[in-house]
Amino acid sequence: MSNFNNIDTLINNSCINEIIPHQISKLLIFTTLNKLNKIVIFHTLCAKTIKWKDNKYLFSYNGKQYPFSILSDQPIQKVDQKYLLNHKVNSSNHYLYSTIRSLKLAASLDLNNLKIVTGTSLAQKLDILISFSYKNKEYIINYFYNLIMLKQDYYNLFKYKEFSIVNKNELYQIHHILNYIGNEHLYELLIFNQIFFPNINEYDSNGFNNNNMAIIGKNHDSLFFLNIDCYPKYGTILNELTKFTQNPTINFKHIKKTNQSGKYLLKDRKFGICFFYLLSDYINDKAIKQQLLSDNRYNKCHEMAIKMALNFQSKENFIYVVGGKIAVNENDFFKHSWVEIDNKNLVIDFNHNLIMDRDQYYRLFSTKIISKTNVNDLKKILKIVYKDLSLDLHPILINYFGMEIMNDINKRNIKQIKA
Repeated sequence: MSNFNNIDTLINNSCINEIIPHQISKLLIFTTLNKLNKIVIFHTLCAKTIKWKDNKYLFSYNGKQYPFSILSDQPIQKVDQKYLLNHKVNSSNHYLYSTIRSLKLAASLDLNNLKIVTGTSLAQKLDILISFSYKNKEYIINYFYNLIMLKQDYYNLFKYKEFSIVNKNELYQIHHILNYIGNEHLYELLIFNQIFFPNINEYDSNGFNNNNMAIIGKNHDSLFFLNIDCYPKYGTILNELTKFTQNPTINFKHIKKTNQSGKYLLKDRKFGICFFYLLSDYINDKAIKQQLLSDNRYNKCHEMAIKMALNFQSKENFIYVVGGKIAVNENDFFKHSWVEIDNKNLVIDFNHNLIMDRDQYYRLFSTKIISKTNVNDLKKILKIVYKDLSLDLHPILINYFGMEIMNDINKRNIKQIKA
């Protein structure tokens, strides 16, 4: 934990100087045990205080029942389930790790009104919680103790005192700062976020809503990700494919050249067989070719999908820019854009330096489609947005919401902005 005196002073002045009641400590022991030990502890120590009813646990204390759930029983990532069932609560790294995972979950879970709450309680001197809304009720997640409970119940049971509440936009700002300074001052940023971000304007100088940075800003879909969070379904062959598309001279177990020039075979027992081409083999511009064969191709997919689609000379309506998502683990997706040639069932992906059959691409990357924009419509959108109205919109907004933006502009009859 940070050594800043103001945090130590705040905690020491605010913390609850009480020993946690024995019955409540049993609850925290119970939630952090693996399933086998839960059964043993349940029958030996907790049978009178913890009951199982309607797929939920009930904790009895001072004549009141507190319903709760176990976080690791929920459909969260397998790496979190495994960790929560096997870690040691008192290990030196568990507190910081639990905080980082709490921030990651708060930034990525598909739940309403997700926030990070920092405070003090009987459970922890500095107690980091995730709060969310579900069916008009507020709940908390305590990652450290593998616990989900009604917010008011947790606050009453553990005598919780709030220091601060951080929303997703503020989490984005904190993540951005920590990329430069490291995690040393994480807790200062969580507790004193209103001091660090006192007057974040709702709109920037270009009229862009700053609250949307947590939706489309840089790294917005990977806030507080660790290396363990990136394990897609076909991770082994995707890892080989990534390396091969940067350096095709390297030999890999699952990738072979075919007799047809420029055509490659990807073969895996789990995935099956598919063929692909390297986009870089069809690019004459040396700078772009070099970019495709390096890490410099990343984080440009939305912009380059538009440029590639516009580069096709076909007058037919077969070219589409697709705004979608690709899976990075069983729960999380990264936003991604690519080009499709509809009549040939092909995908062209700048970010991965690939040309591939569309159905195989969808399966390999576990894609989800959000929007498909025909290139002719794309040209109209770009003209209205950039030329006529001089709007400073990120390409991701064009790829995902271009048609809605154009239709809304036409519906409202917004006229050309003159200099």
